[in-house]
Amino acid sequence: AHITGGGLTENLPRMLPPRLMARVEADRWRLPPVFSWLREAGMIEGPELVRTFNCGIGMVAAVAADAVDSARALLRDEFDLDAIEIGEIVAAHDQPAQAAAEVLAGPGTWGYRKGFRALSGHFD
Repeated sequence: AHITGGGLTENLPRMLPPRLMARVEADRWRLPPVFSWLREAGMIEGPELVRTFNCGIGMVAAVAADAVDSARALLRDEFDLDAIEIGEIVAAHDQPAQAAAEVLAGPGTWGYRKGFRALSGHFD
């Protein structure tokens, strides 16, 4: 998924078949300074931030768990890209008719004191 217009929770479901969900852990990467500035200046809550912006993740590739190392090596060796593992693909039991995305952030992640959870088009 190329994460451009719209953020993580808006774009990730587009690359998945129905009944699957991308579960992303926000503490797996550092939020780039421009997004920290946007968060603070605009007083943007975490779920809105990941729905609207890519938060520094420009592209996501979903690969089988046993292919992660070889995919990372290929991206590094052929394209000089450092890939990071940001989550997993799981069954979307509570949304059986569509694909979904969930972004989880624990307390303190990206400066959010309480952490947050964002799920596809609606937020907790």
